[in-house]
Amino acid sequence: MQRFRVHRPVAVSYDRNVQEVLDKWRVHDLNAISVSRLDRLLAEHFDDLYWQGYQAEVASRLIASLCHRRPSLGRGGVDVLPEARSALAGFRAHAHSQSRLPLAKPWVFAVVGLAWADKEYELALGLLMGWDAFLRLPSDLGSLLTTSLVGPGRGPVPRWGLLLYPEEGMVRSKTAAFDEGVLLRHPCWQQGGDRALQRLRAGRKVGQHLFGFTSLSFSQKFASYLHQVPEATAGGASGIRRRKGPNVWEELSEVKLNRCLPTILPVRRR
Repeated sequence: MQRFRVHRPVAVSYDRNVQEVLDKWRVHDLNAISVSRLDRLLAEHFDDLYWQGYQAEVASRLIASLCHRRPSLGRGGVDVLPEARSALAGFRAHAHSQSRLPLAKPWVFAVVGLAWADKEYELALGLLMGWDAFLRLPSDLGSLLTTSLVGPGRGPVPRWGLLLYPEEGMVRSKTAAFDEGVLLRHPCWQQGGDRALQRLRAGRKVGQHLFGFTSLSFSQKFASYLHQVPEATAGGASGIRRRKGPNVWEELSEVKLNRCLPTILPVRRR
């Protein structure tokens, strides 16, 4: 029954992981390896995985696979793997980042300009709005409704703002909150951009989606415009800075102060 303590697909994955590492070590039977040798081989294998750019979850999955095949290696077992588990702890502490680097401001505006020149006005406005409000692209843009765009002079908002994750939609944000308010701070929204926002909202019925593009079409067009600016991705950047993220240009405290109104003053409903 020990073999059935995990579901069959998981057990098959575990067996495949063990067999792959045994083939690498040119060993036919896991039980034929002494604990000390297995410990040393695993620590060396984790070093190799790290330098090859793998994530720590690959090493963790291998440990789980070995413990499934040989339970004495697991928690409470008599066979401990001090070197391997120490290497795994270091792997987790120094794992390679999977986050995409944000584009620098000039390249964001370059992509916006390319979209505007191609008369992709909604895409340009959406991209600029997403950059200014730290939106998650394209999911946040695709979920915006006409009622999400709050004009100046309504309630406490002195500028254009966005009401994200309305309570009636029953979809919470990443912070498990409803009605998150974000101000559009860039001067362009007071220097002609406000007319574009008015026309964008006026062209939709109340309650409709604010933008006409889908997440897939936005991603494809954004990638095509980014491809036209190869200098933008020379350093590995491929995305827009994200709202409430620690890896943005501004300090997190400044982001909360200037952008994220739930920590200061929420956008009130119209």
